[in-house]
Amino acid sequence: AARRVMDHPGGEGPGAGVVTGDGDTIKVTTDANTKFVKGRGKRREPGSFADLEVGQRVAVAGDDTGPGTFAARVVHYPARGPRQG
Repeated sequence: AARRVMDHPGGEGPGAGVVTGDGDTIKVTTDANTKFVKGRGKRREPGSFADLEVGQRVAVAGDDTGPGTFAARVVHYPARGPRQG
């Protein structure tokens, strides 16, 4: 699971640089089949790549596609933007 969006968008095509829980930076790619989910519990709703902000916490499920790259199938993030402070 990825941890924080570092840059947006990143590199070629839709994607973002993300810092993992281990502190490594990886490129997470998305495509038309990636599902974005905003909010928690009963307050979940469809989201979009455009909702993501630098510094925002995310959880990403998908597949390793090579060294330092990850293809996202689901990106889940809080309804609010990045934490301040």
